[in-house]
Amino acid sequence: TEATGHDRRGGIPDAHRGIAGWLRGPGWIALLFFVLTLFLTTRNNDYPYYYEKDAHSKVAQVLSGERNFYHPLLMLNGADAILRVCNLERTEHNAVVAGRWVMALCTAVAVAAFSLLGYRLRGPLTAISVGVLVMTDNLVFELAHFFKEDPALLMGLALSFLAMQHFWERPTRGSAAWLGAACALAVSGKYVGIAAFVLALALLWMARKGADGQRRAIPWGIFLLSFAGLAALINYQIILRIPEFIGGFAIEMNDVTRPSKRKDIPHIGQAIDVFDKLVHPWIFLLAAFQIGLTIVRRSRRPVEWMLFFYPAIFLLVLLFSPRLFTRHFLPVIAFLSVLAGFGLPALVEWGWPRLKRRYDW
Repeated sequence: TEATGHDRRGGIPDAHRGIAGWLRGPGWIALLFFVLTLFLTTRNNDYPYYYEKDAHSKVAQVLSGERNFYHPLLMLNGADAILRVCNLERTEHNAVVAGRWVMALCTAVAVAAFSLLGYRLRGPLTAISVGVLVMTDNLVFELAHFFKEDPALLMGLALSFLAMQHFWERPTRGSAAWLGAACALAVSGKYVGIAAFVLALALLWMARKGADGQRRAIPWGIFLLSFAGLAALINYQIILRIPEFIGGFAIEMNDVTRPSKRKDIPHIGQAIDVFDKLVHPWIFLLAAFQIGLTIVRRSRRPVEWMLFFYPAIFLLVLLFSPRLFTRHFLPVIAFLSVLAGFGLPALVEWGWPRLKRRYDW
């Protein structure tokens, strides 16, 4: 283990302690992608709010302080916080631009987190490959410019997967708290982010037995307390207005499941059209190579398996969802780019020695 530089959980341990040491390691890569993504996704994001179909109701909630609870409150409360912290005039235009900045920040954090995940699993080349492919993904880039909750969900998922890998490497109280907080961000982005919480529970259960076969105590309480505490802090209006939350949630569920929207289920044609327009064939090929590599090598790192099981299951849910828009494919398409980011350096590592032998280079 010490000779290879990897710990018994298969991750790459931090070489240094503290912020300065972190920046000498993977930190500079994450910071670079965060800054680049934030710069790219905040260009020309100040177009009028009425250009967005659903922005009016969200703007009204930010300005009035009321909430309809159709979605969790990370995006709306984040936009309100920006208006207050920056002391901006509470106008419709400022509210929607603040919301777009929140989504751009979420996207930047997601790209940085996925890049860090690549570093922890495979090293700096994979971190750069993952960061570039996710940052330049068409749908990831586009949705960062809208006052829509999808990038908030992606951020929560990215942080949850990074936190799960961190816990798998070091199952400490601190990593359990981080994992709970990351899952809280996922469910505070969109209600379907509860999937991150379910995956985390599965990983905690698998971590009960160490590499030496000995059972160990898992800090379940810290994980749950961190999750509940941050989720309550972000969505505090839900606690204060439980009847209104139940009513708003019921309205949203009735809308997305009403019979008039079920006629085209499963949405195979729509899915094919979305992938054809937004995903380049070589992304599919690189992702398939990474999936095949994980299966052939029988990876012992649960996160590597979750990286393709989660989007596959999510896609299946989308195909049978009565209400489906292109933006709902964001987790699936983003995770394809993540898998492709893992697959590219792995393909080079696998193919380059064979090319050298084949052509006697």
